[in-house]
Amino acid sequence: MKNENYRQYIHMAATLLVLLFMEFFGRTGTVLMLILVLLVGSLIINIKIIKNRIPLIDGLINLFERDNPRFVGYGSAWLVVGCLLTITFLSDINQIKSVIWILGIGDGMSTLVGIKSRKKLPYNKKKTINGSVAMFLSSIPVYFLIGPMGVLIAAACTIIESIELPINDNASIPLIGIIILKLFV
Repeated sequence: MKNENYRQYIHMAATLLVLLFMEFFGRTGTVLMLILVLLVGSLIINIKIIKNRIPLIDGLINLFERDNPRFVGYGSAWLVVGCLLTITFLSDINQIKSVIWILGIGDGMSTLVGIKSRKKLPYNKKKTINGSVAMFLSSIPVYFLIGPMGVLIAAACTIIESIELPINDNASIPLIGIIILKLFV
């Protein structure tokens, strides 16, 4: 559980850095940075797949990686992809910030609170009621960026995160946010 807490702090910090980067370098600069991160990350993943050691990276992997991921960096790669999807398919900067906030802060808080809770969701025993409530409540600040639509997106993303889907939630959360914004705004 301690390792999972660190992972979620990194998850939230990374998305806050993306939002900060967007403030200073705009959409284009942020997309370029995320593509660079994805490329470097892909190289690291490839090196690790062929079983080579990378001293500093191996230490970080041991500290932050979940046990038995599909591949090293699986969640991190999907986080970058989720941010890229959001920036690519949305043009309004406040909408982009809202979806990335929910992806980073909402999803992170869901896990941080959820792992301490015992009240499981009736339809998914891997998730908790308190985790879902935490995700929704920590996503509500997007209201100040996009108005009432932010509450709808927070609710929809919370529901998507609580369902066991075949796609990583770092992709499903932004996808549902993008779809709702494209359909209703």
